[in-house]
Amino acid sequence: MKFHLYSKHHLPLLKSKLLPHLPHKAEYSKSTDRQRSLRQLFAGRLFFSESYSILTSQIRKIIENEAPVSKSLLCKKILSEWGISRLGARVESQIETALDALNIYRTEHEGFVLLENREQCISYSIYRPVSEREATDIAPEEIANAIRQLLTDSISLPVADLIKACAQQFGFARMGSNIDAAMQRGIREAVKRNYAKIENERVTIAD
Repeated sequence: MKFHLYSKHHLPLLKSKLLPHLPHKAEYSKSTDRQRSLRQLFAGRLFFSESYSILTSQIRKIIENEAPVSKSLLCKKILSEWGISRLGARVESQIETALDALNIYRTEHEGFVLLENREQCISYSIYRPVSEREATDIAPEEIANAIRQLLTDSISLPVADLIKACAQQFGFARMGSNIDAAMQRGIREAVKRNYAKIENERVTIAD
């Protein structure tokens, strides 16, 4: 076996042999600029009149498959569909116009929750455990259903214990301020729907 020794004077030549296909920094910059321009061009199509029906169809499909869904999560999904990196005022206005045109039913809990109609809001009785959603994107109506199930099994729980148990139902092993706030909104919704009552820092199943 032969070993070749290279001096420091050979390094530029060696690099050129080993790394012949690496583009120059300026080429990277041009490629990035082209990609950015293409993304901007595609994103701009959202505002074309012929794209409006596509947008409303996308929103309708998300609502049909995922309601109740937070407006923030719906917007994230729409942005992803159109290759848009952030929700600007113009994009949000376009989405709002489409939501109004579709007559999407909304409830408000420190942010809008979107449903197909009022009947769905009243009759919705399930919850989807262990999803990939952020806690802030889970509808209080859905959390209230999980609380109802937990209280059916336990009858009564301290508020703090119920918050942790409910968070675990949705796949959150560690608590945080957003998770805590989301579960508390769910408790308030459960009380509003007469699923539960709060007495002396305990949540009890309603009679």
